[in-house]
Amino acid sequence: MCFLFIKSDIKTILVPITSFGLVAAERLSVHTFSRALLWVLIYLLQFCVSNQSLSPEEDAENKPWRPIPAEMISVKQARLFRWCLLGLGLALSAYYRVLWPACILTVGIWVNNELRLDSHWATRNICNALGYAAFNAGATSAACLSYECILKPSTRLAHAGSSFIVLLTIHAQDFEDVIGDMKNGRSTLPILFPLGSRIIMLLGMIFTSIALSYFWSFNIFVAAGFISFGTWVGLRFMYLKDRKSDKRSYLYYNIWLALAQVLPFYTGRVPDLSRLPELFSESQRIFSFTVEALTRSFLQ
Repeated sequence: MCFLFIKSDIKTILVPITSFGLVAAERLSVHTFSRALLWVLIYLLQFCVSNQSLSPEEDAENKPWRPIPAEMISVKQARLFRWCLLGLGLALSAYYRVLWPACILTVGIWVNNELRLDSHWATRNICNALGYAAFNAGATSAACLSYECILKPSTRLAHAGSSFIVLLTIHAQDFEDVIGDMKNGRSTLPILFPLGSRIIMLLGMIFTSIALSYFWSFNIFVAAGFISFGTWVGLRFMYLKDRKSDKRSYLYYNIWLALAQVLPFYTGRVPDLSRLPELFSESQRIFSFTVEALTRSFLQ
């Protein structure tokens, strides 16, 4: 039953977050892997049970195999389970000595789900960005056995970069759920700005792919592959707009996001922050070129 609660989020949260924690901690072993995996599992399960117990009608239509619409567990039992998971997560975090990421994530889950900050695109994106940051910090600390790993300059920059990417592009998850979100009164970007949200998606993926490659000095082959893949996924969101295509595009987006999270550690060094003005100048030039090309394509 627990697997069915988190099934949809294994590829979006469990795999990329656990991978980020292990790579950032630089301590790959069965012990560190199990610690990071267990911590992420507990908090992912807490988020999913909280979210799904508050919107069972939506799941009954879109994902009837989930535990609540499949009548494996009642809403009342799921709510009780949700609060039990909160206590279990805090106890595990105290034992692992990763309490502050756990507290941030606990509050974040509550305001996102119970206070319904996920109902508007702005607060939804902010909560997602902070949630990814807390997940990454917790997984890293659990794998590292202390806070020392997340205090390294390279790790802090990687955390900041991941959060920015999520803030800019995480509405990728909302394209396939437009009908359900409309019925539940959510105001997501794809609902409010059907075309604009897809343009933002394309430009955001191109911009962040180029920015990461340049800022972290990927070698030419890694950079070319990463930028090409990000551009291709962005173009899928732009031009393939049916629900089935959006679902497949979101899968590719998560592969791209996982790469964006772990590739910065590939360089093994701290980027030179003095390059930021040059980075923004170059990104602005490419951004302007892309906007012009898109404008011409729509006018033809």
